[in-house]
Amino acid sequence: MQTITEDQLSLEYYGAAVEKGQLKAKDVARYILALDEFMNVITTEAYGKDASLCMDVSGFRGQSFDIDFLLQVVGLSSGALFCTSSPKDLITLATDSIKLCIHLAGNQPKQCTPDSNANTVNIENSNGHTQVFHIQTLNVLSDPKAAN
Repeated sequence: MQTITEDQLSLEYYGAAVEKGQLKAKDVARYILALDEFMNVITTEAYGKDASLCMDVSGFRGQSFDIDFLLQVVGLSSGALFCTSSPKDLITLATDSIKLCIHLAGNQPKQCTPDSNANTVNIENSNGHTQVFHIQTLNVLSDPKAAN
C-alpha cells in the first residue's frame, strides 16, 4: 500500500524511576503497545476500516525517557472522516478522546445531544458541566481496545 501521509509523535516518561535512569522494560513495552492499539482505533475512526497506521520507533532522546514514533497512514478510504489525511487529525482525535475521559471522570454521560450538522456532540457529565466534542470521540471511547 502507498503511504498517504506521515508525521511524528513523541511519548515521554517522567518520574523518580526515569530520574534514576531506569524504567522497567515490560512497562515500556506495555505502554508502547497500548499507544499503538489506541492510535489504531483512532485511525479506523478517522479514516475508515481500510486505513491502517504504522508506528515505527524512530529514536530515543532527552533527560526524560522519550520515544519518537513515525506515524504513517495507509489505505485511506473515500469516506474518510477527516479529508486532510494528516496524522495531526489522529492526534487531535486522540487528545479529544482523552479530554472526554477526563470530562466524564469515569462516569457515564448524563446527557448526549448530537448536532449532525456540525458533526459534534454536546456531552453533559454527572456534575452538570457540558463540553462539545467531535462525534467520533464517542466511537473511540466505546471501542474496547481504546478503553483498555
